[in-house]
Amino acid sequence: MRATEFMKAVLPEGESRCRVKKNQWGGLDRSRTFDSGGISEARNIDTSFLPALRSAPAPKTVSAACGTPLGAFAGDGYVFTVYAAEGRIFAKRITENGETVSVLSENGADLRERCIVPFNRYTTPLDPLSGDYESLLLIFPDKKCCSADIGAQIAFKDISDAPMPDIKYATVHLSRVFGVDGDRIYASAFNDCGDYELDTASDIGASNAWATTSQSDTRASGGFSAVACCDGYAVCFRRDFMQQVYNSKNPFRIVDIGTWGCLDNFSHCNWNSTLAFASDSGIWLYSGGYPRLISEKLDIRDYTGTRLAANGDQLYAYVPSENRIFTYENTGNSWGEREIGNVAMLRDNGRDVYAIKNDGSVWLVDRGEYGEFCVETDFMSLGIQNPKSLKGVAATAELGEDSELTVSILYENGELRAVSSTSPGIQVLRTAVRTRRGDFAKIRLSGHGRVDMFGISVSFAYEDTAGGM
Repeated sequence: MRATEFMKAVLPEGESRCRVKKNQWGGLDRSRTFDSGGISEARNIDTSFLPALRSAPAPKTVSAACGTPLGAFAGDGYVFTVYAAEGRIFAKRITENGETVSVLSENGADLRERCIVPFNRYTTPLDPLSGDYESLLLIFPDKKCCSADIGAQIAFKDISDAPMPDIKYATVHLSRVFGVDGDRIYASAFNDCGDYELDTASDIGASNAWATTSQSDTRASGGFSAVACCDGYAVCFRRDFMQQVYNSKNPFRIVDIGTWGCLDNFSHCNWNSTLAFASDSGIWLYSGGYPRLISEKLDIRDYTGTRLAANGDQLYAYVPSENRIFTYENTGNSWGEREIGNVAMLRDNGRDVYAIKNDGSVWLVDRGEYGEFCVETDFMSLGIQNPKSLKGVAATAELGEDSELTVSILYENGELRAVSSTSPGIQVLRTAVRTRRGDFAKIRLSGHGRVDMFGISVSFAYEDTAGGM
């Protein structure tokens, strides 16, 4: 550099050029405004193939709109939904061979959430060597059940002929139903989903039912919002508190975990031997001990109504305030994104994730055709005004048949400089900058179809001088 008296300024005599390569992608990180080195925004991006990014397939419809969804359960080869329509409450079983519909209730004004849980009842407990299990679906708070057999007709009957507690949410563990009702926790008798007779002075047994109040801790106030199973125990949630039921037989005992809550009974799921749940402060994983927060990078202020489900190594979280699904991959601690909105609940069977939308339609997530996608990164931008002068960007990717990838430089004023390719196979796309400017903000990769994005290379120079890549 040399000084000059002309206009009292320092003029460049030369420039220093650099090239930075990004060969490993990270997941979505919206918690930093610039230069995070991660993805600042995404649409239909799958991070389960890291260090590469892959476009995500669209959802696939499996059942048309039918009414207001109230509950759902995903089993092996079927989806079971409860919905309100035409002044009644219906139940529908959806399989690859068609749909079966039955009336659950004639009271169409009863729009309470339905909790649907499977229960295997041993039909001949006195003959354990030759007995069989009867697979049932229990529906609360209706206290109804039907066969869980995929080929059976939907025929409802009462869970029990005897009086039952008004269970609102339930889970099944140790051949018992663990249910919550306001401030009480219930456990059915062993192997009997309809027996809630408690110990008496003349009848005390390990197989008997059990019940307890749960407000010994003054922080445990308000009604229960959810119940689930984790690590061999029943876990009971309030909106801002968490308790766990210990022991393997009557009498059980309840232990306080702490001030972690769950939004509602659709805001949790089991995933890879852990319990995932959403609270007002974020999305958590629990496997015993204390929960771990995993949603910091999403930078979301309102988690109300969050729905969770899991598929293999990925956790799916629909957040209504964002009107889209975020996906979390545990190995790389990374977040991806799916563009699907208006979801009432998510359900999974361990392999597939189903989205039940607000109109009652059912969609199979990540099982449709590949569509539009977009990913942005603020990699090496150093903000909006900076001493770097961008010279060019190169992206390495593999395109499938009938796919397209566009690499763009996005400026603050919305201007784009882009280059595209539709050629299948591995491609290197380069776009150069030959004008003088220092307001480079983001890099955008967008297109349609199946595309694997391996990395990008950014070339720039210090001092704002003209040049090219």
